[in-house]
Amino acid sequence: MKKILPALLLLLMAGLLAGCTIGINDDLPEQPVEFVMGNYVNPNDKEDSYGCVEYKGRIYVPCGTLRGTLRGKDVGACLGYLVRESDGKDEKVEDIRFFLLTGDSAEDLLVCLDKRRFMDQPVFFRAVDTAEKTIDYPKYIKPSDDLIW
Repeated sequence: MKKILPALLLLLMAGLLAGCTIGINDDLPEQPVEFVMGNYVNPNDKEDSYGCVEYKGRIYVPCGTLRGTLRGKDVGACLGYLVRESDGKDEKVEDIRFFLLTGDSAEDLLVCLDKRRFMDQPVFFRAVDTAEKTIDYPKYIKPSDDLIW
């Protein structure tokens, strides 16, 4: 029993480490998209504004948080990384990456992950042109109650 316990602990630790990486391929593409954080004002309520990014001519704003586990099979291709303004200059933050979701052929949703902190919550973004439309959220996304939707 004394020899089995250390082996079991080693296997458990290896399993936990493997589980934390969740199998997401976060390699940047050859020509990564530079996602610039902007500001989106809800046209129905000028007091309601959101941080936003643009992808393929569509504006995306945060729309929900993680419910459960995000697995590698749920996350599609890495699209690129965040660029933010700092002291009047654009600063590349290549560790903060944007991805497609595998079950979303319309590309209505994106996910943003910080590869430096594997335990941080992902941020899900939704295209604003889907406001007031019903879209199917994957079961691992807890939709926000924001007025825009």
